[in-house]
Amino acid sequence: MLPCRGERGVVDLVGIVGYYATLAMIMNVARTPLLEGRAAAVASGVFQIRMRDQLVGALSPRPVRC
Repeated sequence: MLPCRGERGVVDLVGIVGYYATLAMIMNVARTPLLEGRAAAVASGVFQIRMRDQLVGALSPRPVRC
């Protein structure tokens, strides 16, 4: 990412990831309920499969495109 977006892009990305991680932790501690009509993706195992596939895809070597 550094060659494509530069140092500012990396700092922005770290800030965004930190913000959403903090938000997720606060919502977990507060036990924020799901919106009405929404099913929990974790209960069906769909979430774990998607995350595994994304992680495998993220770790696969591929050329950097700027």
